[in-house]
Amino acid sequence: MPQYELYVPLTYNSGAPDFGRDIEPSKLNQTKDELIRQFGPLTIIPTTGSLEGNWVSPEGKLVRDKIRIFRVVVNFDADQWFANYNIVVKDRFKQREVLIFVTEGYTV
Repeated sequence: MPQYELYVPLTYNSGAPDFGRDIEPSKLNQTKDELIRQFGPLTIIPTTGSLEGNWVSPEGKLVRDKIRIFRVVVNFDADQWFANYNIVVKDRFKQREVLIFVTEGYTV
């Protein structure tokens, strides 16, 4: 079964007028609720605090993001749904890119 991980930023990035400011909890909750409505069970990693994501901007600058991962496991291919949803999430969180990672999961 495919597993989709949405790497959710916790602060606005350098392209946003409110750069560095924490993203409102209501926007995080809206995203969480949309994923639950669409797919059912959702895992959040970590449930409190954040992970650190590192990447290099197009200008060559090292960027460190605070992130959480929203993970869903589904029994069908949701690639197109997530491709469309990525546009929504990038706009909502004012991000240049938002990583969505998919792996084929296995159950035992």
